[in-house]
Amino acid sequence: GSSNDDGVVERLPVESLDDAPPPGKEGYTLYMKLFSAQYHEFPVICTPEEVGVVTIVDEVLDSVVFAIPILGFWISVCVFFWTYGSITRVK
Repeated sequence: GSSNDDGVVERLPVESLDDAPPPGKEGYTLYMKLFSAQYHEFPVICTPEEVGVVTIVDEVLDSVVFAIPILGFWISVCVFFWTYGSITRVK
């Protein structure tokens, strides 16, 4: 984190991005270091807000909300064909 008063950067390890700052460090800004060998030559330092960091739970919920209507559509199509086949079956 860094203090806005003197501009000195102080590294404080935290367990997760949701953890509260240690006592006496409430005014500090949280920074994180990101790196992907595919896109970077060196790590990028930024705030979680700058890159839009989200939790895995949020990602899964967004995926489920997106997938349920599509799943409903394909289930409806399968039921339609099964029903149509049952009605038109030659005995």
